[in-house]
Amino acid sequence: MPLVTPFFTLRKSFDESAAGAEAEPAAGAELLRRLCAPAGDPLAPPRTLLALAHPDDESVGASSRLTRIEVAALVYATDGAPRDGRIPRDAGCETIADYAAMRRAETLRALAHAGISSERAVFLDYPDQEAAYRLLPLAADLRRWMIATRPEIVLTHPYEGGHPDHDAVAFAVHAAVAALASEAEQPPTIIEFTSYHAHNDAVAFGEFLCAGESPSCTVRLTDDGRALKQRLLACHRSQTHKWNSLPLNEERFRLAPAYDFTRPPHDGPLLYERHGHGVTVDEWCELVSVASEQLARTLQTCVLK
Repeated sequence: MPLVTPFFTLRKSFDESAAGAEAEPAAGAELLRRLCAPAGDPLAPPRTLLALAHPDDESVGASSRLTRIEVAALVYATDGAPRDGRIPRDAGCETIADYAAMRRAETLRALAHAGISSERAVFLDYPDQEAAYRLLPLAADLRRWMIATRPEIVLTHPYEGGHPDHDAVAFAVHAAVAALASEAEQPPTIIEFTSYHAHNDAVAFGEFLCAGESPSCTVRLTDDGRALKQRLLACHRSQTHKWNSLPLNEERFRLAPAYDFTRPPHDGPLLYERHGHGVTVDEWCELVSVASEQLARTLQTCVLK
């Protein structure tokens, strides 16, 4: 392997040893079944690290699993507070720091409703909408938490162009798992929950951009499950305006497919470009290319510090 290798050329060894879908399809499928099993099922729930872009993503994408899985940790990449100040002001906060504190408190209330101790929550506090500028530091943080907590799976976002922080966390999770595999560590399997992405001129919630790419499962929420999801979402009072189209009857999960993060996730404008979330697709591709070259050097030395 040359000293500098584009990220996508690392995919074969990366996915076979790390994501698990190619090398051990039966093991990956079994973990997916355990994740999606209903309460009372004899299947043991998997030990899970949730790698999340924002405070509230646990409630939006995986509320039904929070009371089912063994939660190793919930690692929140950003503080949920955009630095332009407009959104914090609209929420009635005088400062960005006040808004970040509000979002953290909302998350801890939601976790308490799910019976999860605040000690399980890890807030990395990268600036909202800026995780793409910190891809390898974020990957290093996630690697450390994977080593510290030894999860069987990492539950995280798909790469879909919905929000730059979602895509940054997806990249960082794959990079961290690749680093663990290169170090002869037992890496966790990456499983995704749905987020949101562009669909024609609208926004698609609760479905994957490219369905059928890898094994998946759909969890039908019971009456109790829907009530729990609504309670958790209600805890995030600063975000309730976003969820008018959010499905409340089901949640979907899948084994993470192989991605080429150096290419856009789909043709046409990405949703976060439409919304002006600070990163363009051209800038994203450049940031990933630079991080991928650094990652290739890192994997050569088998250390991601």
